Amino acid sequence: MNMKLRDRILAPRPRRREPIDLPELADVLGGERLYVWEMKGTERDEYEAGLVTFSPDGKRRETNLANVRAKIACKCLVTEAGERVFTDADAEAVGELGAAALDRIYEAAARLSGMRRGDEEEAKNASLPTPASA
Repeated sequence: MNMKLRDRILAPRPRRREPIDLPELADVLGGERLYVWEMKGTERDEYEAGLVTFSPDGKRRETNLANVRAKIACKCLVTEAGERVFTDADAEAVGELGAAALDRIYEAAARLSGMRRGDEEEAKNASLPTPASA
């Protein structure tokens, strides 16, 4: 049976992932291998939407880059079986991990997810009010 193009494109497929070395956590990992995987489109949109907050009147937009590395680590750090290590609710606690480890996770996840350096800054600039809306 010849599948329609739409069905072939939308058919489930494994996410791209790669192993990551986190020497700062070697003592707690006990040799267990962790991976970073790509975000799905909806996950990335949800992440980027969380970078922008609105004033109560809805007229002023602000960018919140606080804890971005931890937020991505929560979405993209997985076990060998493909289970997320953290939930989104763990971001505050994950943000307390060492910056070097979080940076490695962030860089791998961003690359796998097609994010370019400066995407957060671009989101920030896009969220600034335009003269017509100010």
